[in-house]
Amino acid sequence: MNNKSIAVVVISSALFCQWAVAGVIPVPFGAAANTAFADETADDRLGGWTDQGANDLRVLKPGPYEHSGVAFDIASDAATGGKSCIVLGGKPRPYLPQEAKIPVAAQGGEAVFYLLHAGAWCPSNNEILGTLTLQYADGTSQRHDIRGGRDVADWYQAKSGKNLFRGWTDYNGSKQVSLFISKFALEPKAKLESVTLAATDMVWMVAAAAIGDDVKVEPMKIAYKIDREFEAPAFDDSLVQPKAGGTPRNIVLIIGDGMGPGAYDLTSLWVHGATNRLFMQHLPVTGFCRTVSSNSSVTDSAAAASAIACGEKVNNGSIAITPDGRELKSLAILAREKGKAVGILTSDVLCGATPAGFFARQKARGMAPEIVADAAACDFDILLGHAATRGYFIQNGKEPDQRNLQKEMEARGYQFVSTLEQFAEVPADSRIVGQIESKLITADDRMLAKLAQAAMERLAKDPDGFFMMVESTYPDKGGHGNDPNVSIMGTVHADWVAKAAVEFAQRQGDTLVVCTADHETGGLTADAAPDGSRTPVIEYGGVNHTGVPVPLSAFGPGAERFGGEIDNTDIAKTIGAFWGFEVPTEFSK
Repeated sequence: MNNKSIAVVVISSALFCQWAVAGVIPVPFGAAANTAFADETADDRLGGWTDQGANDLRVLKPGPYEHSGVAFDIASDAATGGKSCIVLGGKPRPYLPQEAKIPVAAQGGEAVFYLLHAGAWCPSNNEILGTLTLQYADGTSQRHDIRGGRDVADWYQAKSGKNLFRGWTDYNGSKQVSLFISKFALEPKAKLESVTLAATDMVWMVAAAAIGDDVKVEPMKIAYKIDREFEAPAFDDSLVQPKAGGTPRNIVLIIGDGMGPGAYDLTSLWVHGATNRLFMQHLPVTGFCRTVSSNSSVTDSAAAASAIACGEKVNNGSIAITPDGRELKSLAILAREKGKAVGILTSDVLCGATPAGFFARQKARGMAPEIVADAAACDFDILLGHAATRGYFIQNGKEPDQRNLQKEMEARGYQFVSTLEQFAEVPADSRIVGQIESKLITADDRMLAKLAQAAMERLAKDPDGFFMMVESTYPDKGGHGNDPNVSIMGTVHADWVAKAAVEFAQRQGDTLVVCTADHETGGLTADAAPDGSRTPVIEYGGVNHTGVPVPLSAFGPGAERFGGEIDNTDIAKTIGAFWGFEVPTEFSK
């Protein structure tokens, strides 16, 4: 699924126009412009937007741009020799300019100075992140503190504020990004001569400015288009929880990456025409799971997976290593030590943060070669993920210590497969590494569930039982990209896995199924359309994770232990209590 295909319709704005609209005209930057919207090389300290390479703003078209009656002129990188916008580095980018002075050819009597701008590495907690100073021809001046969440927001966010109106948005090839309009009142009858901008605790990116009448600015409203149908499990509210108590022999843990309450609502509304119609939502035991990490109220996937798998909080970015350096054993590793079969399946790469939390221990989630080496050493029965990690198995590390992990694993009885059909043909006495192309997952809404079904049947042959974790990664991708098609697709994938797991549990009578998420992504909400049309009213509050509790549901022996609101660390602790191992448990030094 290519997020570039997202269909975004801007309502009541984004009209390219001639200069004056409702008495507001653009203010050219002149010599104050210090960099380009496009950046060819990340972190070269030469600038170009935020110096993050292709994660830039070249998608913003040059020329006249108007929103809510405020007219701007977007300068062209080509026409200005790469000096088309203003970017101030603040503390996050101290090597970039820290201040800029915009000359203003005001006539006098204008009411408001406008900015089209955003921040990066920009907190929204009302802290002062910069200043804007208006200098007048009579020698007087006005200073405005620029506060995060009130006057400026991160370009990855979508939420407007008191003096902050989302005025432009597009997908830049990496994420959905936004610019905001802010208003600064001018002294009556005074003639504005210049405006000085200074950044302190953010990178401040200013795309354009304008001056003129005081107009009412409305935040941009976006109609998101859902352009495909999905095959999803039929609504069924007939499930009955088995008698309370008992110890599960097998446990299936299903994690929807970024799959918060909004993803449930959106998917249910589109697929079933009403909320609360997903299979996962009708498991007999339901509740919510808190997701905070050790160092943040908003977790990342690494910290969340570590908490779920190991039963203890770690810092964002860390895989199963505590802030004081202790290395934790996951419940999957502990289950393996108890003699149980273990399978880890994901539609993400195997070195992704969520699967890594169950077999790796690394200081940083980005240490892909090291995480793949941990996967090769974990001795699990099934490891299955996206084919993009294939190279790390064949050439892992650097010369002269480079290893071919695939050959090493094959010598230990693993077979490498790339399709469901190959998976089914692997002899019973072999273990499996699956490297599945994403197109096989995205083309068949049931493929992840089919792989999970095959894995459960295989793992169940172990007389001691099994633990299996299955991750659906696409809800997170949909949240980051503000793409409802991808949000729905990933949630449907998880729902099919839940159905397959519960049907397996019903046949076996000894299997616990737990469904949850690592965190919410995108601040997604969805409501039924007031006019009765099929497409829900969809809002993404941003493109990052949020701290809202995520849904949790369970079926099978011991499911009652997962009702109500729990912490994500309680999942591993409860499973440890079932199977007689202590959680958290550290690796011995």
